[in-house]
Amino acid sequence: MAAESAPSAGLLRRPLRSRGANRGNYKSPYSIANAKLVLARFRRFVAEAGELGAAKDLCVEVALAYRAHLRNEGYAISSVRTHVQVLRAWSACLAQEGVFKIDPLKKRGLLPKLPKRVPRILADDDLNRVLALLKRPDPSNARNLAIFTLFYDTGIRVSELAGIKLADLDLRNRRVKVLGKGDKERWVGFGKKTAAYVEAYKNYHRRRVADDDGVSQGYLFLCHTGHGKDGRDTAGEPLTASGIKQVMRRIAGKLGIKLHCHLLRHTWATEFARNNAGSVADLKGLLGHESETMALYYAHSVNADAVEKQKTSSPLDRRQMPVHK
Repeated sequence: MAAESAPSAGLLRRPLRSRGANRGNYKSPYSIANAKLVLARFRRFVAEAGELGAAKDLCVEVALAYRAHLRNEGYAISSVRTHVQVLRAWSACLAQEGVFKIDPLKKRGLLPKLPKRVPRILADDDLNRVLALLKRPDPSNARNLAIFTLFYDTGIRVSELAGIKLADLDLRNRRVKVLGKGDKERWVGFGKKTAAYVEAYKNYHRRRVADDDGVSQGYLFLCHTGHGKDGRDTAGEPLTASGIKQVMRRIAGKLGIKLHCHLLRHTWATEFARNNAGSVADLKGLLGHESETMALYYAHSVNADAVEKQKTSSPLDRRQMPVHK
């Protein structure tokens, strides 16, 4: 295929299969599905902007135009950055496979810079309200309480939590094995209260809908009610990442608060850094990150204690100021 021709639909899948181009970033089902949506959206953008021409359907100029288009559509900078990262992975893969002689998107500065902000975390009052809601007697509440506290105590990703099987759970030692990005396994630990909630769900409420020789497939968190698109009863089936996100949205809607899975990841990581629970390397490993960049993001966030210490250790307050006569 010549570089001048437009990328075909078949090429959309190539970067998702290439290990070299993607460096493990697009191996999980969630990441692959998201990347496919990004590439399909980009193809529609190029098709609708016919004046760009087939020869320039994948170049820096078009990537920048697409980036501006997404911002005009109201996408957050973090989302725009994800879109551009997918395009760059696709571009790298096509160059690797000989479609392009030179990677057309291999240019610095193509990714929009993220603003350096203090990460948003769950407020204590909101935490108490969520716990009060989920402690009300109900089978779904018991499951959701186990999900929420496991998120809050470990900071794992939603895809990692959805993928937990009974065989991964070690309640005796209060730890669980999760499968992260790049198919890398790691152990994460949790506290006594979370262990009690997870054990109560596993040993009683889960058993009410579980059929481990059938649809449950040995997964820890299952659907308790609901129906699939084909009308089938989904009780007993594994709870998907989308289902877990929906659980969080429902809780947020009932309480009128902001709550989502990644907020709990931010909260755990920030608390870990604030409490000096471990090194940056520890934080990186527990979060399942390849580099220490994001771990440093949490470690460098300003915490309230530091601000209070800063106010009470003012160098100006300690100085003896001259008295004007």
